[in-house]
Amino acid sequence: MPARHEQFNRGRMFMTLKYKILLRISIFTFLIIGAMSVTYYYVFTRDVRERSYQELRQTFALIFDDLTARIRTTQGQLDLFVQHELLNPLSMLEILQTQQEAGQPLTLWQVKKELTYLSQITSSMQEFASMTEAAAVMVYNARGMLAAFTRQDGGAWQTGGYMPHVNAEAMIPLQAKDKWYAMLM
Repeated sequence: MPARHEQFNRGRMFMTLKYKILLRISIFTFLIIGAMSVTYYYVFTRDVRERSYQELRQTFALIFDDLTARIRTTQGQLDLFVQHELLNPLSMLEILQTQQEAGQPLTLWQVKKELTYLSQITSSMQEFASMTEAAAVMVYNARGMLAAFTRQDGGAWQTGGYMPHVNAEAMIPLQAKDKWYAMLM
């Protein structure tokens, strides 16, 4: 019997050794799988975060480049508008109004002349507002008083000017290419 018992104990030791090796290999395998999963998750989420960040940066760069281009275009259009379309008629209007304030009597010819320049200014302002998609454009004279304006009111353009020596508070409606004042007598 003792031989059998020894054989049984050897077999049991052998089984326990197999079992221990198998258990250790299984644990080691699960640890490797777990470590690889954590590493993959970390690398994948970092990659997704970096890609999202880069795409967000590219999107904002595109938006800001577009805004910068629009600002430059609008500034250029504003400079051209002021230099070519606004300075000459506005300076002529100032000269005519200064002559009137010097005590000379107001004549119908002077009113028509001032309205001609106001009409040129308001027509240019309306074109500029349409071109730059502005809701309103206002021009002030050298004394800081409103000389002319144009604004979009419910889809229709409202344009006008002021002649302070004729009536300080009355707005004179002037539409583009409208010459109603030429028929005044």
